[in-house]
Amino acid sequence: MWTNYYRLVDRYGPNVARLALLADDVPSWRPQTFRTGGWGCSLRFDFPVAKLLDFRDRQGQLSLSSSPVGLLVLAILKAQELASESNESVLERSRWKLHVLRSLYERGWSRQQVRHLFRFLDWVVRLPEDVDDQVFVELANTEEEKQMSYITSFERYGMRKGMEKGVQEGRLTNAREAVIDALEIRFGDVPDDIRNAVESITDLKACKKLHHDAIRADSIEVFVLDALSGLDPR
Repeated sequence: MWTNYYRLVDRYGPNVARLALLADDVPSWRPQTFRTGGWGCSLRFDFPVAKLLDFRDRQGQLSLSSSPVGLLVLAILKAQELASESNESVLERSRWKLHVLRSLYERGWSRQQVRHLFRFLDWVVRLPEDVDDQVFVELANTEEEKQMSYITSFERYGMRKGMEKGVQEGRLTNAREAVIDALEIRFGDVPDDIRNAVESITDLKACKKLHHDAIRADSIEVFVLDALSGLDPR
């Protein structure tokens, strides 16, 4: 929290709002203060906290919310509630994920809003690959019924032809975009050569590792030297 705060202040100035959004499943864990010091110096950093578990009894209200935030919170709560890898929990997660994706058609949101929510939902509500593929087959049927083609990421998941290839390409595209998004959020504009290098990667595991590296790197130069330069794009 402190590192995030001082970097934001350094970039944007002192009028920065900061909030810890706790998405864990431990009700009593609510850190609100950071202290550090030494050699006569001391620092105390206080920050407000919101605990998503506090919304467990408001899931009906969240599901009806017109704000994307409502579905984001609901997704985390559902993922915690159905965390077991039993067949029953996996099936229930797949049903719920499909329900949410279908509901996007009814909300009139922009393509960008849906893309961001879809990526978040795919990250939080994890399913075995074969079950996830079936979710998208059923979603493709919904598109045909409604005669809609909603967002390109759905199309890349192989909604019509080459379903298996489309699924893999969709995951790879999302992984590449996640790397670029992380770099843009942390360091601003991403140079074209770095963007092109990320776009050329065809290995999903490598992309996921790059995403972690992009989040942890101290600068975009460090990211290039430590993570990108030694990576085999294949």
